[in-house]
Amino acid sequence: MDSNESQYTIDQLLEWKKAQVTDSGGFLVGDEDVAGLAAALQASLDEIAQATRLQVQVRLVGGRIGRTPGVARMNLDGLDETEQTMGHLFRPGRLIGVEAENRGMVGADVQAAGIDIDHGPAQPGAWQYAFPDNRIAQWGFPCRVDGHATRVWFEPEDRIRGFRGRALRRSRPQPAAVPGLGPPG
Repeated sequence: MDSNESQYTIDQLLEWKKAQVTDSGGFLVGDEDVAGLAAALQASLDEIAQATRLQVQVRLVGGRIGRTPGVARMNLDGLDETEQTMGHLFRPGRLIGVEAENRGMVGADVQAAGIDIDHGPAQPGAWQYAFPDNRIAQWGFPCRVDGHATRVWFEPEDRIRGFRGRALRRSRPQPAAVPGLGPPG
């Protein structure tokens, strides 16, 4: 048929092509099948996109260093209550932590963790406090957070308060000297 296609009708050529394709294990896709195949393909692509989407939730958490090595992680609301009921077990003080929870299947590399301290519209911008690699938690930086895993980095609350105090002192306007009266006292 290939060499004499002009001798055959279109219907005969289509039947010949159909037989050629199906005899070799293939199948024909008609116009009526395209919409269903496109919908199935779109659903498959949506599943792949969902499975490969980065889904990391970041939270501010509290913690305490216990008697045994390690940190007890807790919600920030629980710090005061724990201190009142079990303060003797949790020395040397409260910790502030950043928790990265990977809810997806795709892993992520965390290069740093920290907090922004916003003091309102009168300030030029939030102060950024970057957590040092202090080994309070078992993970340093950079850190891989695989799918369905959680990592937490902690910093003592007093260090963050100290940073905030230094930043406040630096941001306050200094009194100006008044001519003839000397430096402000």
